Amino acid sequence: DLASIEGVTIAGTNAAGNAGNITLETPELTMQNGAVLATTTGSSGNGGDITLNVSEFVDINGALVVTGSLQGTTGNSGNIILNTQRLLIDRSGGLNTFTFGAGSGGNLQVNASESVQLLDSVLNAVQPTGLFANSIFGTGRGGNIDVRTQRVVMRGGAQAGNQSGALLGTGLVSFGGPGGNVNITATESI
Repeated sequence: DLASIEGVTIAGTNAAGNAGNITLETPELTMQNGAVLATTTGSSGNGGDITLNVSEFVDINGALVVTGSLQGTTGNSGNIILNTQRLLIDRSGGLNTFTFGAGSGGNLQVNASESVQLLDSVLNAVQPTGLFANSIFGTGRGGNIDVRTQRVVMRGGAQAGNQSGALLGTGLVSFGGPGGNVNITATESI
């Protein structure tokens, strides 16, 4: 059990060296109320990968799992790989890979053997609920989003998006590098 009321887990680099990876293995993962799990790069080193092996259920409620490369950087963002049975993202929570610099954004891969639910964005939140692999501000290519599951439910303003630039709660960012691909395979329903 790992619990923290005000905790944030971040692995990153601001130099030429690469950031470390984050790997979590557990039966259930709940992140809520502003929790952040992140790897980033702020220079020429590459950001780390985040791998979540959660055998039963992931609930991300108003929280973020993020990999990214910051503005002015040349390093590549890390990837996010999530393996679980059921994924629920709610109340403007998200799985995000991004590039704000010249490096490439990471790929986002979700393997949920039963279901993926993206529900109910919060009004005026910085971002909607969802899965994102964006290129914003810089020239780096956005990563790809690959979702494999039986059922996908999206409602209440939730999104799966791979954008060049972004429409955020704070306004429109009209430029970025090329976007990647979004691939959703649901064997039963979307």
